[in-house]
Amino acid sequence: ADIADADAALSVAESSFDAAAASATNALTHAGRIESLFAQGAVSREFRDDAVTASDRARAELKASEASIEQARSAAAGARARAAMAVGQSIAAQGEAQQASASLGQTSIIAPFNGVVTKRWLDIGAYASPGTPIVTIESTGQLDADLSVPEEDAGAIVPGARLALRLDALGDRIILARIRALIPSSAENSHQYVATLEVPYNRSVLPGM
Repeated sequence: ADIADADAALSVAESSFDAAAASATNALTHAGRIESLFAQGAVSREFRDDAVTASDRARAELKASEASIEQARSAAAGARARAAMAVGQSIAAQGEAQQASASLGQTSIIAPFNGVVTKRWLDIGAYASPGTPIVTIESTGQLDADLSVPEEDAGAIVPGARLALRLDALGDRIILARIRALIPSSAENSHQYVATLEVPYNRSVLPGM
């Protein structure tokens, strides 16, 4: 808005300058003719003086118009400079807001599943570096069961297959679990594999069983 107002003021000043320049040219030409006629005795001194005064006044108005144009140009340049500064400040503020948002996002820890906190590893106010455990959460939904499989039985484990799972806590009840993956044991030369089973939600099945 400031730039638009300044440009409008500059346009008005330029129009005024054009009018003043035309008026000064006409007044100067008229004064020259009157001066020539006065030298010939064809006009009075008072008439000559009036023409010279009008010419001087027109030239003064032209100079004032030039000053108005310079002032309007300076105002337009100032408006553009302020706008550019405002844009720079806005960009900087957006960067600061993004950085603050990123920092704020690091203050919240959201588990990827519903569950219950069973252990807290850090106290309030402690510094948590990347990789530091903060809490242990037991899922209240689908659970996983890791089974140790001897090498000779590993060939019968097929990811995606279902098998019957029996827990001591449930007596003779059978739960159908799905084999998610079969991975080598972390212990070298153990000849053991770990089969990860997906156990469907069952209110009677709790973590640790």
